[in-house]
Amino acid sequence: MEKDSVILLEQLRTIGKSRLFEKVSSLNDDLMYRVNRAVEISLGLWKSNIIMNTLQRGVFLLGSERMVPVIGITSSYDRESGRIFLSRYYIQAVEAAGGLPLVLPCILSDGTVDKILGSIDGLLLSGGVDVDPLLFGEEPQPAMGDICPQRDKFELALTRRALALNIPILAVCRGLQVLNIAAGGSVLQDIGSTVNNPLKHDQQAPRWHGTHTVNILPDSKLADLWGTKLVVNSFHHQAVDRVAEGFRATAWSADGVVEAMESTAHRFVVGVQSHPECMYQDPRILELFKGLIKATQRT
Repeated sequence: MEKDSVILLEQLRTIGKSRLFEKVSSLNDDLMYRVNRAVEISLGLWKSNIIMNTLQRGVFLLGSERMVPVIGITSSYDRESGRIFLSRYYIQAVEAAGGLPLVLPCILSDGTVDKILGSIDGLLLSGGVDVDPLLFGEEPQPAMGDICPQRDKFELALTRRALALNIPILAVCRGLQVLNIAAGGSVLQDIGSTVNNPLKHDQQAPRWHGTHTVNILPDSKLADLWGTKLVVNSFHHQAVDRVAEGFRATAWSADGVVEAMESTAHRFVVGVQSHPECMYQDPRILELFKGLIKATQRT
């Protein structure tokens, strides 16, 4: 192997996912091939394709400018049509915050989890249908909605492994509940039948419009990003019940429903019950997604 590609491989081994760049004049075809192989070995085939496209534009892996962090976003599954789908708002919010969105099919096997987490820098657990209550030790109540067993299995395995690897996580609505279950907590199956004098948590208003206030715990990651009070949107009938060990509730609505929680042990694991992706054009709301991106860039 030529001297330059040997140096590159050693630098890749040293700097890993920080992926630093500086411009060079040119690379000949033989060296480009060797560089490609070095990148594949160090970062995996999928990321090497992105890096090689960058190299072909005259950028080299040696300087001080970071690559765009790849954010994996979980998706939904329609068992009737067999479609995998995801609201465009998640994709737009991640892009607006400075990330590269990668939609993750929710019907993959557990055996793909490590490969997926090796190809992303952060994880966004999206909203969707209810989680099977048997997964947190309860029988289903009458108000429980639709469930997706394939998605439950995949997301719980993905989340537990991401927590073990300290990968930054942002969890939204159902994602918050998945995060809590994955860490050992439980879910309130139906707000309307279990909470005294509940607010309206399933709004009849545009998705970008906030309809109730949340009070946020000072000295929390969420307060650093959103402040201590914020009006949010709301599209849920379930909520966090028993908060998992190693986490703390960090926001509540006026009726006492948990509206956010975060890990006390990880660099960035934050979950919210609202749908901030639908309000990402509000600069204050977008700070939450920027917080996820910033957490992926720490060395």
